[in-house]
Amino acid sequence: SHRSKSGLDHIEAELGLAVSSMGLKAGGARLAERIHKYQRVADAMDRVRLGEVTPRVKGDVRILSFRAVEGQTSAGPATTRVLIALDNGLVFEASVPVASSKGSEEAIHLVDQDPHRFHGQGVLGSVAKFNRFIGPLFVGLRLDELGDLVEVDRILLNVERGEAEANYRQLKIEKNCPHDQAAQMLLGALDPSSPDSVQIRLLQRKGNLGMNTILPASIALMRVLAAREAKEPQDYMRSILEIGIDRAKLYGLGLSRQVCESSPLVSAQVS
Repeated sequence: SHRSKSGLDHIEAELGLAVSSMGLKAGGARLAERIHKYQRVADAMDRVRLGEVTPRVKGDVRILSFRAVEGQTSAGPATTRVLIALDNGLVFEASVPVASSKGSEEAIHLVDQDPHRFHGQGVLGSVAKFNRFIGPLFVGLRLDELGDLVEVDRILLNVERGEAEANYRQLKIEKNCPHDQAAQMLLGALDPSSPDSVQIRLLQRKGNLGMNTILPASIALMRVLAAREAKEPQDYMRSILEIGIDRAKLYGLGLSRQVCESSPLVSAQVS
């Protein structure tokens, strides 16, 4: 099922195909983004019927640019849209739905709260965080340096971890840090000695960078990785799911900051 405030992206269709879903609910086919999702399923079926093969993007191709912009949704609020340009001329992109849930366990959709733009639902802050913290980590890398999707997502989550740990240190200096770990999480602060369950909750919430900053990076990079493996995105995601995802690796659990930052993807931008 899609979210009603969606950008022109078809990740829901790719996920549905990846897990062999029996159906896709994207609303009545009267808005462009809904038709876009249904059409993605139809296109995938046609590729199978025609026996089309996905071309491979060579691993020595480099990422020329990776940037975010403010994108549109049909429902009004803005969304974060990211674009990856490769030095062979190919461009991959992704955007995410606008979240409406406000629960403490929900991933945070970071908005500007400027009443003069999109009724407070602009995302220039998310765009700025992406272009400062995330994009520069990947620019200049060869595709064969990216690892797999779990490694990429681990790096993205580690950026959130770095910001959360910095918030915790600052609150301790200011002597404003609550003792309750749940209260710390709501402030986007992470005590490095917290139990694994607390760390996972904080990283899933993404309260510092925002879900709309981290998730489109993951989706766009997933599509690049799929092209590197000569696979359609849904087939690449299925291959990851069939192997299984190591949650400890994904969330950097049991690893020191030094180990977490030892990947060639990580630079001083993290801190």
